[in-house]
Amino acid sequence: MFVGVVRGTQFVPDERVFGGGHIRAVVDVREMLKGDPKPRFDVIDGLPLIGMCSASLRAGIEYVLFLDERNAVSMCNGTRPLGEKTYDRAVQVRELQDLKVRSER
Repeated sequence: MFVGVVRGTQFVPDERVFGGGHIRAVVDVREMLKGDPKPRFDVIDGLPLIGMCSASLRAGIEYVLFLDERNAVSMCNGTRPLGEKTYDRAVQVRELQDLKVRSER
């Protein structure tokens, strides 16, 4: 679990998955909340199709990211953008700090 900014995204074709592929994103880490610290992660996101849990990662946007064992993210596992107008950033930062404290116990 970490806060990071998407550096770039790329479609990766794969006929074995629904939609014919997935999105690979390179994310620069701003703050590790839980897990082994790294400066950058390559993550996998599903395609933003109706009914899917895609996090819809976009370059230049800051997110809180929850990775599974494949380094995959989704909005269904909690991954979400930070700093969007619908959220109060100060409240989000406090929530993330609380998550970090709880995970360290």
